[in-house]
Order: sequence, then C-alpha cells, then structure tokens
Amino acid sequence: MGQDFDISNYLKAMREIWRTVGWDDRLGCHYERLTADRRPLLMGRRRGLVQARQLYCYAVAIEIGDDSDDRNMADALFEVLAGRYRADHGAWVFALDDDGAVVDAKIDFYLHAFLIFAFAHYHRATGAPAALDFAWDILDRVLPRLAAPAGGWHTALDADARPMHGPLLQNPHMHLLEACLALNEVMPHAKVRDTVDTIISLFEDKLFDPKGGNLAEYFDNHWQRDRAQGQRLEPGHQVEWSWLLERVASCFDKPQLTAIADELFQFGLEHGQDLQRGGLYDEVDASGQVLVAGKRIWPQTEFVKICARRYIRTGSAADQQRLQTGMALLQQHYFCNDGSWREHLSADFNQQLVTDLPGSTPYHIQMGLLEVELSGGFSPATQSGVIC
Repeated sequence: MGQDFDISNYLKAMREIWRTVGWDDRLGCHYERLTADRRPLLMGRRRGLVQARQLYCYAVAIEIGDDSDDRNMADALFEVLAGRYRADHGAWVFALDDDGAVVDAKIDFYLHAFLIFAFAHYHRATGAPAALDFAWDILDRVLPRLAAPAGGWHTALDADARPMHGPLLQNPHMHLLEACLALNEVMPHAKVRDTVDTIISLFEDKLFDPKGGNLAEYFDNHWQRDRAQGQRLEPGHQVEWSWLLERVASCFDKPQLTAIADELFQFGLEHGQDLQRGGLYDEVDASGQVLVAGKRIWPQTEFVKICARRYIRTGSAADQQRLQTGMALLQQHYFCNDGSWREHLSADFNQQLVTDLPGSTPYHIQMGLLEVELSGGFSPATQSGVIC
C-alpha cells in the first residue's frame, strides 16, 4: 500500500485469498480460519455462518463484475449451504466438522438471519429462484420456531427444538433487520415489512436506552438488561445499528429512526472511541469506562460504514473528515498489502491479540469499503500500510 489505496483492488485480493488457500475442495466450503502465514487452520468445525457471509461477498462481487471466478465460488457456496448444512427438519445446522459431518445441530438464530441475507444477495446476483425459496422458508417456517414468549427470538434451539440456556441477545436481531433490508430489495412483501416492524418495536421498547443513548448486548427472558452482563456495551454495535437505522428510515419510511441513529453514533464517538490514539474499543460501559481495551477490525469497518452513510445523507465536512480519519486508521494499522488484514490489536495498535484470519471477517470489510466507495467521500492518500 505504498500508493493510493484502491478499494476495488484490495477487495479483489481479499477474495482471492479465500478463493484459493481459504477454500477446501474436499468439502466444497471455506475453512473456518487461516493462520498468520495463510495456511488452513483446522478448528474442528465449519460454521454455516462463515459460508453464508462468504456467499454474500462473492454474490456482490458478481454484481460488481470483478471476476468470472466469483460466480463459481458463489455457486459452490450456495450448493453446500443448500445441501450439507440443511437438516431434514428444514432448518440449517450450526456447524460441520472438518470431515463434513454435523458437529453442532442447534438451530441458531444468528445463522438463520445471515442465511436470509446471503440468499437474498445471491438471488439478486444470479436470479436463482431456489435462493428466494430458502430465504422465505426461513422467514415463514424457521423463525416462528425460535420465537421468544416476551417478544423477539431465542438465541438458539437445541437439537430437540428446546430453547438453549443463556441470555437473549440483541445481535441476531440486528442482523435479521439487515437481512430484511436485503430481502426487501428483491422480494418486497408485507411479511418482510411486518418483521421489520417487530424488530424496530423491540429495539425502541427494550434494546435501546433513550436516557443513555445506547443499546446493550445481553438481556434476560423479559428483555431487561442482564444482571451479570447487561452493562457490557460494544461501540461497534452502536455504530452498526446507527447505519442500519439510517437505511431502515429511508427504505421503510420511518424518519423518526434517524434521530435515534444520531444518538447511537454520538454515543460511539463520545464513549466508545479512543480520543488519543483513535479507533473504537471492543467494550465499554454506559459511562464510557473501558471494559475491554483491545480493538478488533470489525468495529473500525463499521465506523467508516456509518460515516459514509451519514455523509451521503448530510454532505457535512465533519462526517467526511471522520470517514477520512477512519480509513487512514484502517490503512495504517489493519489492512495488509496482500489483501489480508490484522484481526485484533491492542489499544496502542502495537500488539496483535489475534494473528489468525477468521473467514467471517471479509463480510465486515467488504460491506464497509463498498459503502465508503458509494459515498464518494473518500479521497485516497498515499499510505505506507501494513506488510503482513
């Protein structure tokens, strides 16, 4: 990256890594992770989530028209999700082992939200009718199984379809909302809008704290903040929700959400950001006290994504400057000159806390960078970059 940063070239190089060393021809799916020196890291599981996120990446690449190999990769990912990962009861299993056998049969809400998202993008890119059938089947048949008594959806069901122990989570609800945005673009339907309305009502009534201008991660079965973990807030999710609410406000005619999006963004700026060194922390509490000082890459990509979306709406110099600053930070500390990245850094950026490359991360990188590109608010500048 000794020259101006080119978003398209970086994304091509990233996808090439996962199309080659990241791909397991034997099982017809991606490895869960790669090592720091770009070798497959066998983890004993292959989550469907990784395959769904990668399907999104290659489906969008087809639309961009970057490489004919992207179509082959997307088709292969769709085939493995439609085959190996789908159980006889109609839902999708959570993970296979490294030999392709089911190792975790739970019905996971987070996974199914991403399946809707990926199938919608694959249909938009290829026109495959089966992709829409799957997305609709999840919305119409799988999600009702996961419904929680107090609203929203359980985090997961075990193999016997019983709710699994643990807190209710905001995160899969956020990604179901994201999936509905994608599905609405290819299949506008009252059921999609009703699902959006359900999530937004839950967000406004339970997830979002209007006094603090933030949302928590963990809740009890009555949607009260979990006593043990409810104080833990993720700055990356504050800005990710802000981006989603901006989109929902315009796509579903809910202008009141823009003000809440602004509040979440402001919380991320004031309480989640390292004002001296830059970047969003992993976890803080409602007062801004840092609970986990590391800095994963995905909150930083979510930050530039919301700055880009805000710049599209506001055209303000402040939002463009934040976008420029966020991109400079990513170039200086995270993006590698071969299309890979540094996954998790210490607060001062001097130590790698995680050296592996998770197969789930390209989704965050591609979505963030494509939003930056769409905004027209990023002016590339020569940056030394990271040699990995």
